[in-house]
Amino acid sequence: MLTRVLQVGVCALGGVALLAGAGRRLTAQPGAGAIARIEALARSGADSAALSIADSILADTDPGNSAYGTALYWRGTLRHTPDARLDLIRLTVDFPTHPSVPSALYALAQEDLALGARDLARIRLDRIVRDFMSSEVGPQAALEAGRMHLQQNEIAAACAALDSSLAHAAEDQVELRNQAAYAARPCEQWKEALGDSTSKASSGKPGTATARGATPLTGAGGAGKPAASGRWTVQVAAFTTRPEAERLAAKLVALGYEARVALETPFRVRVGRFQGKAAAAELVNQLRRQQFTAIVVESERQ
Repeated sequence: MLTRVLQVGVCALGGVALLAGAGRRLTAQPGAGAIARIEALARSGADSAALSIADSILADTDPGNSAYGTALYWRGTLRHTPDARLDLIRLTVDFPTHPSVPSALYALAQEDLALGARDLARIRLDRIVRDFMSSEVGPQAALEAGRMHLQQNEIAAACAALDSSLAHAAEDQVELRNQAAYAARPCEQWKEALGDSTSKASSGKPGTATARGATPLTGAGGAGKPAASGRWTVQVAAFTTRPEAERLAAKLVALGYEARVALETPFRVRVGRFQGKAAAAELVNQLRRQQFTAIVVESERQ
């Protein structure tokens, strides 16, 4: 193991400092050179060499290091196995602010569509629209999210996404802008009807138009009731700073969920504790219907 890691460090990583101690596992602190090397190899088509470096980083790096997240992204992108998808999912959950998260979300959404999981794909695209519109994939993700919301007759969400696509698309993205403008044709009629409804309501007259998809989110409702303690919980997001996590937790509490922020970093926003995994999965489905990303994980110790 030591020989292999040293060979990778000398021949490929360049900027990686190797630290070893008596009786301790060898660890690596990757520098910018290691990451640049992975990206250069991947873009040149040398997938096997890039994967070798990524595997070395993942094997010998503190999981809290940003380079660990980058290695997860490239391994998840370059491997063509079921495990590759798990790497991308882990990146989006454990490194929510990592610059590769929007690309990972978009790749996962395309796989979801190929597998027929349209609701899950829409949730991932909506997260890009909500958190990463300035990313390279933002305008395309917003266009696809808008189309999917239109298919569900969720006009408010569709028009918001399509407006974002048009606002963030570069001037030279002519085809994308044309597609977004074409898809957004129903929005003008919807906005006019919504404005007419609002005007009549303010004058005391009954409105005649209803904005489909504009209903507010409901609380925990019919989801299985969380237990005071339990093996399973539902994780909604993870953040590098506590204030970000607390803002999301407060939003969930306002919607009627028993949300909390786990103490350790990254600061994970979690909802409820469940004795059975099925009850937690029920809550995941409900949160996803309300446009939250959620997964079932084991509860932290109290």
